[in-house]
Amino acid sequence: MKADIFSFAILMWEIFVGHRGKNQFAGMSTDEFLRQYESGTRLEIPNDIIQRTLEWEENQTSMEQVQASTCYQEAIMDFIRLIHSCWDSDDDKRPSSAVTVMRLENIAVKLSALLLKQNAGFAKM
Repeated sequence: MKADIFSFAILMWEIFVGHRGKNQFAGMSTDEFLRQYESGTRLEIPNDIIQRTLEWEENQTSMEQVQASTCYQEAIMDFIRLIHSCWDSDDDKRPSSAVTVMRLENIAVKLSALLLKQNAGFAKM
C-alpha cells in the first residue's frame, strides 16, 4: 500500500535527521496536516545535515580514498532520493514496498563494501 510507503519514508527521515531536524508537522491537527500535504509540503532534510553527512576527510591523498568518498556520497544521496520518491504526491509514482526494499539493499551494499575496504585498511596497519 502506497500510504505505508509514505509513512515508512517518515520513519527513514526520523532515522536520518533525528533530533537535528524540525518536524514542521508536529502538533498539527489531522485536517491541517492534510491541507499542508495536499499543498505539497513535506518534511525537510536541512541542508546543513546533508552537508555534514556528505563530508569526508578533506585530505584525501589516494585515488582509493577519493573513490570511497564518492561511493559514500552516492549512497547518502540515493537514500535522500528514496525518501523523496516515497513522498511523491502521485501515489502511482511512489515505489512499491518491494522496490523500496531493493533500493535500501543497494544502498546497504554500497556502504557495506565501503566499510569492508576501510576495515581491510586498518587490518594492514
